[in-house]
Amino acid sequence: MNNFSFSHLSNEVLALQVVAYKTLGINKELATQCMIELSKRREEKTDGNFDFESFIESKSKIINDKNIEMNKSQNILNQFKNIKI
Repeated sequence: MNNFSFSHLSNEVLALQVVAYKTLGINKELATQCMIELSKRREEKTDGNFDFESFIESKSKIINDKNIEMNKSQNILNQFKNIKI
């Protein structure tokens, strides 16, 4: 991964990879590299004032809320499976 260039990726794409790791545990190394790139862009003032922390937090919340809803639905379905008629 060290030879991969992140420069062509948008801020949103980089931040979404961090969201994928935070919410689903997908590819920690890639998410770390994306955070490093986002930080570099901020330091170099090439990020267009992209607030990646808020973006990551809001997208993570949406996914976590959906996961909670899916878990509740799964629990309800499991309860129906156990009912004997």
